[in-house]
Amino acid sequence: SMEPLSALPHAVVVGVGATAVMDVWLLALKRSGVPTMDFALLGRWVGHLFHGQVAHEAIRRARPVAGEVVLGWLTHYAVGIVFAGLLPVYSAMVSERPVGPLDVVAFVVAVGATLVEAVADQQLRGHLDRRSSHEEILASGLWKYSRHPNYFGENSFWWGLALFGLAADPH
Repeated sequence: SMEPLSALPHAVVVGVGATAVMDVWLLALKRSGVPTMDFALLGRWVGHLFHGQVAHEAIRRARPVAGEVVLGWLTHYAVGIVFAGLLPVYSAMVSERPVGPLDVVAFVVAVGATLVEAVADQQLRGHLDRRSSHEEILASGLWKYSRHPNYFGENSFWWGLALFGLAADPH
């Protein structure tokens, strides 16, 4: 059994390694004339996410973002690390261990947290579209109860995953 967070370096190594292998394959494809991903466009998309814009008619025509190439590559590798960190979820899903009460609590926390974050983000987007000045503060919906309900949802989701881990190996 691993100590808490001791798997993090493993996830980083596996995630970075697997992503690098994928990048070698992308390079081979590109050299053969096959169009591949332009990670600057990923960085541009992520850069616009920070300002609340999720969808674009065409990301290539969207306003460029400072440092988009670096941001795109960092995001690309971060996703690889997250995927590697989630590999144990597969083991839990195919395990013959019966579902227990802590699994149910973990599921409720993770799904509830995701809903809280989604609703809070939607309320914030609506507020930003309707507000009359930049000083106007959102104080309705979930924002009536918390200054940052979206962050509460995000953090609660990770607590739900931690509960899943505890349920899988309570020792």
